[in-house]
Amino acid sequence: MIEKEFTKSNETLKVFFDGSCPLCRSEISLYQNKKSSQPLEFVDVSVAQANFPTGLSRNTAMARFHVYTKERGLISGARAFSELWKRIPGWKTLGYVTSLPGIGLFFEGVYRLFLVLRPYIVRLFLKIKGPSSS
Repeated sequence: MIEKEFTKSNETLKVFFDGSCPLCRSEISLYQNKKSSQPLEFVDVSVAQANFPTGLSRNTAMARFHVYTKERGLISGARAFSELWKRIPGWKTLGYVTSLPGIGLFFEGVYRLFLVLRPYIVRLFLKIKGPSSS
């Protein structure tokens, strides 16, 4: 439903990310350094004390990006990025555009390709950034 997609909410968005991945940590720090228009809680799923909502295991959370709200439940992949971006100044337009039906489907395909290439992209990222990023 498009209407619900654009509904405003002040509910906390829990962002589950792989803190053991230097590329993921770098991206998440970009979001953490922005003042969000709505509450965000970042959960590093690579640490033992991470708490997961029903339906999300550590292995699943490490393999794919997820966000959670009580209102919308568990969201994964490209849709999860869209939900996060909608709450961050400077990223909101991208969040809304990538959540549109046809664009969202394309974005999910790109995200799935990224997941296959992620190990190579991380290696390249580490080469460019140097050892201080690991």
